[in-house]
Amino acid sequence: MAQLLRAPSAPSLVGLEEELTCSICLCVFESPVTTPCGHNFCLPCLEMTWSGLLRNFCCPQCRSSFDSRPELKKNTVLCRVVEQFQSAQGEPAEKKKGLGDATTKTSTTTTTSGRQDLPHLHGLLLPGAPAAAPGEPRLQGPPAGGAGEGPPAAEVPNPPEAPGVLLQGAQQLHLLFLLGHAQGVRHRPLARVATKFTLDFNTAHKKVLLSERNTKISVSETPQNYPHHPQRFTYCSQVVAFQCFKRGIHYWEVELEHNTFCGVGVCYGSMARQGAESRLGRNGSSWCIEWFNSRISAWHNDIEKCLPNTKLKKIGVLLNYDGGFVIFFGVGEKLILLYKFRAQFTEALYPAFWVFSSGTTISLCQLK
Repeated sequence: MAQLLRAPSAPSLVGLEEELTCSICLCVFESPVTTPCGHNFCLPCLEMTWSGLLRNFCCPQCRSSFDSRPELKKNTVLCRVVEQFQSAQGEPAEKKKGLGDATTKTSTTTTTSGRQDLPHLHGLLLPGAPAAAPGEPRLQGPPAGGAGEGPPAAEVPNPPEAPGVLLQGAQQLHLLFLLGHAQGVRHRPLARVATKFTLDFNTAHKKVLLSERNTKISVSETPQNYPHHPQRFTYCSQVVAFQCFKRGIHYWEVELEHNTFCGVGVCYGSMARQGAESRLGRNGSSWCIEWFNSRISAWHNDIEKCLPNTKLKKIGVLLNYDGGFVIFFGVGEKLILLYKFRAQFTEALYPAFWVFSSGTTISLCQLK
């Protein structure tokens, strides 16, 4: 223990940070507590996870169940290690906001930087992308208003007027620059809004298997022994993120394997959890891209827009909450624009996922 409390050297900081990271919020521990099974979490994260439960308490990491709500006490030794780590990094301890507000420290930071450093992303990024108005999937032009008044170097030509088309020339280079995938790129604007999140096992359907610290989704052959929770999906094999977004610009990527039956989208926390209307895109509270065998579709409000069939392994999602749009595209050597939904969002949005076929997996990419 004395070695842990000794100030770490620079090369060891990365490994130590991983050990001091809460598996719920993916941030360095704040007010760490230890469960009876020996796992550590931020006190606010664990309280949020167990909020509303009267019984069936379990560890978010190993799923160990407890007969009654465990009495959580601050792990003072771990607190000292965290303080030593933050001191070695030269960063003061940062008080975490309530997870129900801007979700995490990560979300709060990206919201601020997105507004201050990326004003051109508000409406300029892919301004003419295929778009769907609420309840009406159709192609739509750029949003009205003065957004996009950036320097000439930030401007992009109009993208193709159809989904599933490769972005070419300046469009390709500009978006590669924004995503940080171009070789030799020193500045990565979207890296400032890259968002970390984990999956909320309290929402996971019993056929959804979560692994790798709640960042990988697959289909379980046998139902998982998840405790009852009012937010759990009971009709579709779906799960949503623990974090939500109420404002700002956010970007994330997911990697797909054997994506014959799966979906990637966003939804309101109020979306139904039971019945056919709880499926992503089959209601007015969710927007998604879905792979159904060989068919790819955009879904919202139970309206389907068929998209060109393309083989994709990685999907990028760009959400501009204040700008009122969410864009889905394929990420690789070539960028493929899938679809752009436009909506006036009225509630916090959660990343959401659907998996159905055995062997299909969706993994959250940790962007640097």
